[in-house]
Parts: sequence; structure tokens; C-alpha cells
Amino acid sequence: MLRILTLFSMILVGSQVKAVELDAPFASIDGGTLAAFVGALFAISIVYGISRFRRGFSTETLLLTGVAVSFFFSSLILFTQYLSNMTDSFRILRWLMGGLTIVAYDDILQLAPFVGITVAVILWLSRELNLLLAGDELALSRGVSVNTIRYILFVTTSLCVGAIVALCGPIGFVGMMVPHMCRLLIGNDHRWLIPATLLFGGAFLIVCDTIARLIIAPAEIPVGVITTLLGGPFFLWLLIKLRE
Repeated sequence: MLRILTLFSMILVGSQVKAVELDAPFASIDGGTLAAFVGALFAISIVYGISRFRRGFSTETLLLTGVAVSFFFSSLILFTQYLSNMTDSFRILRWLMGGLTIVAYDDILQLAPFVGITVAVILWLSRELNLLLAGDELALSRGVSVNTIRYILFVTTSLCVGAIVALCGPIGFVGMMVPHMCRLLIGNDHRWLIPATLLFGGAFLIVCDTIARLIIAPAEIPVGVITTLLGGPFFLWLLIKLRE
């Protein structure tokens, strides 16, 4: 859902704003990127606001809210694309596929604060995450404020994902496949799982991007297509495995 609203904001505003100059060390931010990140903030606010109507901050509430809002904004994206001309419609479709087309360091430096803060927060909460695996009641008995931890993780990771999607587009299923692969390899201890996921996730995306660049060379397939092709079967395997 966060990716959908990010994309919707980019489509509405980004195609009309060429660049927004900032008095910052990293030169300028593209108008589409800025609009997409604002959309991500709006998505966080929607999910957080709806969760306040329910007791607690359960995974089920987040999933149901995300699915409902995702369908709504997906329809708005299709509506916007239908009203666009051929050029803008192609740009929208290409963005929706996701890709690693960044060729300069300025854009990467824009992401550094979001990614750095998110990684630091998750590593700092590794003990609490281990306790949450054992259940909310046990975590509460060990002094963990379950709802507060979930809110912190929700906000920081959402901002990080929003910033990345605003720059690269939606590269789906990496965030689902890589953590589960790492769990199978090294277990559930977040002290080791978090750094392993970071390293393996980057390596996995590089491999997928290499395949995307070579499979029909000299043309290049957006890397989001490759990750989605891999993620679909993986998701089905995961559902079957959970039922065993």
C-alpha cells in the first residue's frame, strides 16, 4: 500500500514538476521523487490513523488496512494512466516495473539518512525483536512495550521504504524473500539476522539486476520484473510450507 500511494503521488505531481532546488549539500531533488515521498508520508498517516481506531497495533489490522487502501489507490493509478498521453502512460508503466537506473551518487546520498537511521533503529531493537518472536505476553513480562516498539518500527521502516520507492520505483518481493531465506540459513536471532539480511538483500538484488541486463541483451528488463517472477512462486511455497 505504501508503494502504491508513493507511485500515485509521483504520477500526479512528478510528471509536471521538473526539479525542486534545495539549499542542501546534495544539490536538487527531482519533483517526482519529492512528490512520491510526500505520498509515502500520507500513506503512513492513513495506516496509523486507522490503527488508532482499533485496540493495539496488530499485524492483522495493518494487513487489512494496507490491502483496502492499496486497491483504492491502484484504481486511481489506472485512472490517471488512462487519462495520460502515450508518452506519460509509458513512463508510468515503466516506473511501475521498478529499476536500478541511478547513475550518480547524489540520489544515493539523499537516501543515506533514511536508510542509516532505519538500520540503526532495527539493530538497536534486536533484543526486543527476539522477545516478540516468543509472543506478546512473554515480551511484556520482560519489560518490552510491545505497541511502542511496533509503532517505532512501523514509522522508521515506512519512511525508509517510501524514500527508496520514490527513487527506484517498486521492486517487489525482495523484502519478503530475503528475510525468509536468511532465517532458513542462520536462524531467528535478530542480532545476526539483521546484518545478514542487509548483506544478502543487496547481493540478491545485484544478481537479479545482472540477469535483467543480460537475459535479452542489449535490451534491459526492469529488475522489478525479475524479482516479481521469483517472488510469486516463493510466496506460494511459503503459504504451502506454513500449512504443514
